Amino acid sequence: DDSKPNEDCNSFQAGSKIRSKNKQKKLDVTGVFGAACRHEIPVKFLNMSHGERLGYPVFLIQQLLQQTRPVNIRLRVLYDIGCVLQAHLRRTGQESLLAQLDLAIPIFHLYGHKTPCQILFSTRRKEGFGLTDGEGMERLWSFLRPFFRVTKEMTPSHRIDLLTDAILHYARRKSSDIEGCLLQRMDKADKTFVLAEEDIAEVRKQAPVAVTEDDITRWDEKEKEIILRNKQKSQKVTSYKWKKEYVTLLIQLESLQEDFLHAQDGRTVVSQPSALKPLTNKILTIERKHDITPSTRWRPCDSEYKTALKEVDKEERTKLLSEARTEACERAFLIACKAKYPDGQAIAKKLSRQLMSINGKLEKTISRYNDMRPPEDSMFPPSIELVDARDPYWTVYLNLDVSFKGEGDIPYSLVRRAIDALNMKRRATEESQMVKAEMRKVLLHLIKQDEVLRLTTENYRELGERAVLTKRRIQLQQRLQLAARVFRPHISEMPELPPFFPCSPVIARDEYTLEDMDPIEINDSDEEDLEEEVM
Repeated sequence: DDSKPNEDCNSFQAGSKIRSKNKQKKLDVTGVFGAACRHEIPVKFLNMSHGERLGYPVFLIQQLLQQTRPVNIRLRVLYDIGCVLQAHLRRTGQESLLAQLDLAIPIFHLYGHKTPCQILFSTRRKEGFGLTDGEGMERLWSFLRPFFRVTKEMTPSHRIDLLTDAILHYARRKSSDIEGCLLQRMDKADKTFVLAEEDIAEVRKQAPVAVTEDDITRWDEKEKEIILRNKQKSQKVTSYKWKKEYVTLLIQLESLQEDFLHAQDGRTVVSQPSALKPLTNKILTIERKHDITPSTRWRPCDSEYKTALKEVDKEERTKLLSEARTEACERAFLIACKAKYPDGQAIAKKLSRQLMSINGKLEKTISRYNDMRPPEDSMFPPSIELVDARDPYWTVYLNLDVSFKGEGDIPYSLVRRAIDALNMKRRATEESQMVKAEMRKVLLHLIKQDEVLRLTTENYRELGERAVLTKRRIQLQQRLQLAARVFRPHISEMPELPPFFPCSPVIARDEYTLEDMDPIEINDSDEEDLEEEVM
């Protein structure tokens, strides 16, 4: 591991064999890993015996693809660290598996990633994902959270039985309300499309020059192209890891020696073996490994020292400024949310507490930056003022951003707004098309179930058995009638419906809208959760 590009999100604990947490080392099973479809219906689960490692998603993806054979499909996967998983598959030579995948990051987890990943792996920027947020597994973990206190005291077989029953119950709840879910998604897609068009119209109105959707598309493509080019460039020019570590240790040694020589009591400290020895040993280890003798130890006047120091300084300052910008964006988002609620409401109080917390984090980040030695590069300010750091569109932040800055006299904030609005419009259109296809599939599935029940009923001669099956078929036909009525305005070609029982009541209401559907409520809990990953 001689070098790593700065843009990679490679510091996550999840997916790392070294950094992944395994709090219960004495347990045979440490958590659950699973997958669900975009309608949040559970699909496949397995036990975890380690922390969060990339082997689990790879195995699960292979199993899902194997189930679809011989049909050749392209699987769209949303995973918390999709960028890391993609790099892992390329690094381990699993290009054939990667060719069958389209990886993205769930919408709320995306904000924890760096800017390049937010652009390249956002479901709002990738085709085929519609308005799927990818957080369905988080809602499932919220439902399963109360079970962890019970299952950890059970035998392995009883634990699996309980969790299986809970997941099957959750799946039945979701599948039984699939009609309401699709209506909600269609309603959301329509509203999002209208809002996106209004945003695009507002951008055109504010832009100093004429802007078309083709222009915005070109900006979007150019932004992605610049990010990919910068990632490749970073991989080539990044210094060896040991050089940066070596210079950092030399700086720490120099700083520590100065502190000793200028002690607060006025006395000159000649040596402090207990403090200097560990640091000196690390420096000597690196020097022996790379054939550096005490006489050739790097000094501040050496060219290699200056080059490595400049890169270390740039890396550290970029990291701190990136943290500050993330916190500034979060602060602006919280302020916008808080403005929607009166000060006395509970949600407003909660947002106020979160706002105080993020303000404290931003102040600490600024303090860490200002405590650093003078910058080696003129692109970095010597110090940061709190007023400037609170602005997500501060010039310093924008200069460090590797994404497209726009062109001509169009402000950068307007370019970003235009790109986001156009992508939302496209995803809303995709979502509408996907939901219409799913509505038709639901109707065909219910028709097929009705046919199966009809044939099964004819094969039974006992009156009791026929009565039970007939009752079930009447319930299914009632559901089919309701689904056909609410889906008809959205489907151009309705499938042919089977003949209904005379006793099967027809819904008398002429209008059955989204508000008539009973939404499913998912339990939420702040208890500690099992270790899990989202796909």
